[in-house]
Amino acid sequence: MAEVDARLRAWDCGDLRVRHRMNLMYECAAGAAGNDFSLALELAVRDDRSGRHTLRTLDPAHANAGTATALVDLLHRVWRDEISRPPATAELRRLMGAQLFTQRLASELRSDTLRVSGKTGTFLHLRHEVGVVEADSGHRVAVAALTRSDRRAALAPDIDLAIGAAARDAFEALRL
Repeated sequence: MAEVDARLRAWDCGDLRVRHRMNLMYECAAGAAGNDFSLALELAVRDDRSGRHTLRTLDPAHANAGTATALVDLLHRVWRDEISRPPATAELRRLMGAQLFTQRLASELRSDTLRVSGKTGTFLHLRHEVGVVEADSGHRVAVAALTRSDRRAALAPDIDLAIGAAARDAFEALRL
């Protein structure tokens, strides 16, 4: 992961940090709560409030991290082939365009004239979505929604709908 993190810094993406593989998040949760992810969720919510982190991968000092601004900037650069190599960014755009989970970012942007490419991230109380909305007119807007709640992230359709509404509002405001 140090190589990925160093590459991001070399690309001037210092506000994005990749410190561990995603599976470590699940391993830390299982280590703290066994197979009881309801307990892991309770620990994550409690730790957010207290500032002490039982799950090391949720501690800001050890977590993968990024700001919404940094993620939008990364997407902007990927869509313009200004980062990495064009074949790599083209493949990333293709994969994001084939996203299966459309109940968040794309939920309020369903139209024959819009394309939404995105990536969903969910873990315990964290529910994140980043993506790019492209119109046939050529307008393009990158969007990042980073959320946390006090309940299991897999059961929060209200948050999904809020992400979709915010994405629609952002697209409508910024495409002009």
